[in-house]
Amino acid sequence: MASQRDQLTERGRRMLESSSDGVCEVDAAGYCTYITAHGAHLLGYTVGSLIGKSLHETVHPPLADGRRIPPTQCSLCQALQTHEPQRAIKATFRHASGHMLPVSYSIVPIISTSPMNGGAVIAFSDDSERLRAEQEILRLTGEVTDSERRQTEFIAILSHELRNPLAPIRTALQVMRKSGPNDESTAHLRNIMERQLGYLVNLVNDLMDISRLTSGRIELKKERVALQEILSSAIEASAALMAASHNALTTDIPQQPLLLNADATRLIQVFTNILNNASQYSSPGEPISVRVLIEGEVVKVDIADRGIGIGPEAVDQIFEMFATSGRDVDGTRAGLGIGLNLSRRLVELHDGKLIATSEGLGRGSHFLVTLPLAEPQAVNLENSAALGPALEPHVRALIVDDNVDAAESLSLLLQLEGHTTSIAHNGHEALAKIGEFKPDIVLLDIGLPGMNGHDVARAIRALPGGTERTTFLVAITGWGSEEDRRRSASAGFDEHLTKPVDISMIELLLTTLRSRRAAGSQALAGSADAPLSNT
Repeated sequence: MASQRDQLTERGRRMLESSSDGVCEVDAAGYCTYITAHGAHLLGYTVGSLIGKSLHETVHPPLADGRRIPPTQCSLCQALQTHEPQRAIKATFRHASGHMLPVSYSIVPIISTSPMNGGAVIAFSDDSERLRAEQEILRLTGEVTDSERRQTEFIAILSHELRNPLAPIRTALQVMRKSGPNDESTAHLRNIMERQLGYLVNLVNDLMDISRLTSGRIELKKERVALQEILSSAIEASAALMAASHNALTTDIPQQPLLLNADATRLIQVFTNILNNASQYSSPGEPISVRVLIEGEVVKVDIADRGIGIGPEAVDQIFEMFATSGRDVDGTRAGLGIGLNLSRRLVELHDGKLIATSEGLGRGSHFLVTLPLAEPQAVNLENSAALGPALEPHVRALIVDDNVDAAESLSLLLQLEGHTTSIAHNGHEALAKIGEFKPDIVLLDIGLPGMNGHDVARAIRALPGGTERTTFLVAITGWGSEEDRRRSASAGFDEHLTKPVDISMIELLLTTLRSRRAAGSQALAGSADAPLSNT
């Protein structure tokens, strides 16, 4: 039977072998007398191959000239000489394969009255994973720091961009308050306010759209639309900014309709953004051009300016989120850095491309949008001839809003465009006017008192006599999330616009409505004896 000392020694060895650290014992001369299997594995050896070898020569890598570090620089050798423990030492051991192994180790000398029985016990661990984790933490910390910096810059720029248009609006209001109603400056001040308000609306819309794109919640409402209509609306939307900067715009656009299968609202947003950028980054009076080229099954729109240009390192960077460098030479033109990112992503959702080119700073720039043309549709000339005289270009619009000023001002704008309007201030009044006024389109506020806009839309769709099919319903609301849009569509709305609504957007819808009405008349002329579908 093993003695108590042998049992203790065996018990101790089992404890050492179960350790997650490598444990090694050396004699007074530094030669290995014992090492755990795990310790030998960490160093790339077997237990038998290390026993009897100098640990100092085995684990310490040679210097550049081939010599090994002297014992005076070896903590193991120093512990054997001084009999002083050495703890938590960071070092590198040479692995059997030749690569360097980062380790942490401690040395506890074995005190003995006989020099021959001295030595030390070394416990060491592999620091590779710890170092990798530390490096990853440093990398992530760097990313977080960079993200925080960019976020702080973004908030600062956003505050600046919001204050810029608010200042002239407030000043203009104060001047108008002090001036008479017929003062000659009133028209000029009104133009300033309209231009700055339009900038604010576009800014908020871009922020909302970036949020939707990032979360994958943006949806395109595609239909056949002429590129000429889209460019015309974009040019009109950017006209005020160009007029303020005295930029002369030239266009080279084919007359034949270039049909796209696209969300017209989104592409107007894209081209307006690019045109506004061209004006913003051009000096007053410099020309801007819009040129349309047809190449096979795609159409290319080249918007060029002679402005400050783009540095070669920033041609792709300007499309990154929050990018404000590369075109801002004097620090006065930096925006939020989201417009071009949003534009490129919207173009890509249309299976197109948006690229920028420039010969360098001070030499202008080109923004090229490539979009696929829609498949051509056969036209029945006989049916087209049966349509008779052209349709009346204007429509009948019912405006439903409990805000009296909002309803009356929108009504006045539409009347100035030649449309016939009627106003209702609640849901029951709107339903009563549907039958007598017979509107082509209903511009319906969602937040009505009592019977809300969703309820009114459902009630309109349930009316007899074909009203549920012929009336175009447009939601007008301050809520613009994808969930709000889904609720509107579920209630029966054809379109969803967020306040404040630009009259050009309503005009675009009215143009679309007239096109649909024309298409419907053509279909009826082509199948006069066919019953109407209830689908």
